[in-house]
Formats: sequence, C-alpha cells, structure tokens
Amino acid sequence: MVAVLATTAVVLSAENYHVHEWGTMTQVAGSDGAPLKWHQPSSDLSGLPGFVGLNLFQAKNLGSALVRMETPVLYFYPQSPLKGTASVTMENGRITEWYPFPASPPTSLTAKVGEPVNLSAPVEWRFELLPPDDKTALGQIPPAPRGRGDHYAHAREVPDAWIVRSTHPTGSTQADKFIFYRGAADLNIPLLVTAPSDTELRLINTYSEPITRAFLLRVENNRASWRKLETLPVAPKDSPTLAIEPPATSVNEAATSLAEAVKQELTSAGLTPAEAAAMVATWKEAWFKEPGTRVLALLPESWVNAVLPLKLSPTPTKVKRVFVARMEVFPPSQEKAVAALLDQAVTERATPALAAAFQKLQMGRFGSAGLERAAAMKRLALQTAFYELQASAQKLQASADDTPPSASSR
Repeated sequence: MVAVLATTAVVLSAENYHVHEWGTMTQVAGSDGAPLKWHQPSSDLSGLPGFVGLNLFQAKNLGSALVRMETPVLYFYPQSPLKGTASVTMENGRITEWYPFPASPPTSLTAKVGEPVNLSAPVEWRFELLPPDDKTALGQIPPAPRGRGDHYAHAREVPDAWIVRSTHPTGSTQADKFIFYRGAADLNIPLLVTAPSDTELRLINTYSEPITRAFLLRVENNRASWRKLETLPVAPKDSPTLAIEPPATSVNEAATSLAEAVKQELTSAGLTPAEAAAMVATWKEAWFKEPGTRVLALLPESWVNAVLPLKLSPTPTKVKRVFVARMEVFPPSQEKAVAALLDQAVTERATPALAAAFQKLQMGRFGSAGLERAAAMKRLALQTAFYELQASAQKLQASADDTPPSASSR
C-alpha cells in the first residue's frame, strides 16, 4: 500500500504542523491461523452516507481479499490555511471508497477498452485546509443522515481538526473534517493467531518489533469476556496458550469497560483524546459487540509506514499513525460445524432447520470466510484421503510385482 501527500502551493509556515491518522486492518483466520479471503457484504456499503464516493471497478463488495482496510481518516492541524494534494495507493490492493471525491480517480476508471486494470492506481485529492471554526466551510460539510451515517459521523467528533475542502470534478465544493478512504488488499498482518481449542488461543508476533498493546475478546449470545494481553515479544522461543474466559458479562457492560481501556491505549499511542474517542465510537458496535472470537492489537507504526507509506509536504512537525488490527479467528468447533452443515445442505438444500442452525453459528459479515475455511478443510480431507489411497494402491502394486507367477500361469 502506498499513500502520498504533497503540496501544490507555497506554504508560508509549516511550524507546529501535525497530521494524525487512525484506521483498522481486519483479517479473518481459521483455527490453524491461515488468513482467509473474505467478501465484504453489500450491507457494509449501505451503512455509509450517500455522499461517500465508490470505486465501482474495485469496490470492496466486488471481490475477496485477505485484509480490509476500514475507515482510515487523516486529520490535519496546521497553524495557518494551506493548499495541498493527497495521493493514496494500495500496493497489492485497491482503494474502494472515499470522501472528498478525488480530483484524479484511479486509471481503471478511465482505462481504454482492452487495457489492463491497474489495481494499484493512485487516488489523488487537491484540497485546502481551513480553520475548524470557518463558518463557510462548516456550512459546506454535508449532513450524515441518522442511522445510515452514524458510523461515518463519529469521525467528525474532533473539534480541533481543520476542515478539508476540495472541488469535485463537476465543479461542486466538498468539505469535511478529514480525508476518508477505505480499501482491500492481499496482505499478511504480522500477528499469527491460532485456536488450538475452543477455550484457548496462541499468538505469535511475526514482526521485528514487539506488539505492546492488545486485547482478547469473545462475544457469544449477548455475553462477552475480555482481557488485556501482555506485550507480545519478537520471535518468541515458545508461545504459551492464552485461556479464553467464558463470556459471563452482558455484552453492553463489557463493551463499555473495554471501550474505556482501548481509548486509554489509543491515547497512549499518540492520538488526541478526541480522536481516540471518535475511533472507539466509530467501531464500538463492530469491535465489542459482534459475535465472535478476536484479538484487537495496535500495529507497530513502522509496519504501517512500510505497508502504507505516507509522504506529506510541507513536512509536518509530527505525524502520528495509529492502526488497530482486528484479528478474527474461527474456533475449531465453529468451523467444523460450518463444514458439516454445508455438507448436509448439499444434499438436503436450505431447509428451515439448516437455516436456523446456520444462523446459530453467528458468523455475521465473516460468513464468506467461513465458507473459505470449510472448503479448505474439505480440500485437506480429500487430499489426505487421496494420498492414503495412492500409497495403499502403490503397496498393492508392489506386492503384486513381487509375487512369483503361479504354475498355471507359466
């Protein structure tokens, strides 16, 4: 992934110019820890306000990917108004949604018939930054409808962030408190999470730096349990299993306490209190209340810079990027139940009883990953059976070759 920001105008002063960014990288794995490709439900797109732009050629609901980059937002804090440009590119991936609308959309949108689609084509913005109390600019920020826009609107709850204003290719003005974009890519987050059993996880940090902030959470039948994890060292010699406590607290009570703990960690990582609160408000329902077993870990900033480089001009005094990895994992019993249920559905079709059993598995928007895992398990079982049969057949053939011919056959 590549993100580039550069100015197109002379800036009088860039002193005390700060830029902050937060976002989420979501990955789903089977109990063996292998990342799974998953398909973004169209319902996730319907949760965005209508003014958010969609890359129709590369939208998240048009294909599967290993990682979903969900709602990165860039906040700007200059000391005086300035003009600039922003360019974002995803290596091994694609930019899927945005606001404001880019001045230069991906080349796949303008490619000639017969030309290959460049999935790493840049998305570029040209904008100006205006003070947060600029009345004209504030009036140009579109309202986010209640319900449909709540998820998006929480990111606006940062009073000190300067207003980003740009011109749509049609000539209309667009403005907001940040630059918003989302994407999808085939990347491996540097944290391996396996589930040896339904009641334990094993975590291995595969990066060159410790992962110092992480939480383990399980949500089931409107109950939840969570715990803060110790620092995950680099390349541990052994990785002891971590017990998953049975969900015993109401999901709302657990979400409230966990939200406070996560906000503290986000602030310690460099976000302002308002930014941390906005991030948690954006993701509280999905992170803390969706059924499932997951690890939430703050990714090392150097890793984020490596896979999502960000260049800013004028050079800010400070850049802080805080990304949370959401590592969703299927416990063994859940993935086995999915596989068995699909086997049964092949012969019995989607009966009401099977549909009810499927609903009880509570896979939510990660259902397509569950399908991928079931298919992988089936493939492995078929491969194992095939090679066992092949080995047995070879032994039979070898035994037959070594048997001397009978007298009647001479």
